[in-house]
Amino acid sequence: QEIVNQLKDKSWVVLLKSLVHGGEEIAKGPLFELYVHHIFQKGGFSFEIKDLEAGTACGHLTIPANSPVVHIESLDELSGLSAKFKKGSKMPLFKPTIPNFPCIDLALAPDKLFQVTVSSDHPIKQAPLKEIAESILGSKWEKGGKKGKHLGLYFVVPDRIYAKFKAQSYSTITGAASKNVPKIVQQRVKQYALKIDLKSALAGESPGSSGATKKQQKKTLRKIRT
Repeated sequence: QEIVNQLKDKSWVVLLKSLVHGGEEIAKGPLFELYVHHIFQKGGFSFEIKDLEAGTACGHLTIPANSPVVHIESLDELSGLSAKFKKGSKMPLFKPTIPNFPCIDLALAPDKLFQVTVSSDHPIKQAPLKEIAESILGSKWEKGGKKGKHLGLYFVVPDRIYAKFKAQSYSTITGAASKNVPKIVQQRVKQYALKIDLKSALAGESPGSSGATKKQQKKTLRKIRT
């Protein structure tokens, strides 16, 4: 088992080197997504986030350690994010099992959607996002006005582009910029950017930030490459 762990450890180091020192960004996309899936499933890290509407840092988001994973194949299965969970139970991480799943790469109950990207320009198709929002928030989503439940759409990006990453546009099915964004998307979906510190990860430190305690970070780092 120790040999297996050492091989896994070396594999993640090679991947991180490719992400930090590799070539064209388009080639890094799949590797970055693979790494994000890995560290999110392990969890236990706190990541710096910023409000893309305001353009300012707004704190940290912690991904729980070892959250149960729910595999999904369709948009309507994301309604499970709004399910009632037992008090004290870990929030499940929803992971699509089909390629090119619309709008998101991961989701964390009860209200967080994640889109992984290495590009500063990543428009989101509004039709499937509208369907996702309706599936999670339900038909009475307008109830409560501005204080009603919201969904966070987090663009998970490498530290290299985080500082200048801006709010993303919504597009039609054809890819054209939308001139009529659905009301539920305008009023109930809030965009954020989440920073993955690849250079720190390559140096053997946390890919997250100081938002998590040193004890939590060290405990998770011992498991991150296994």
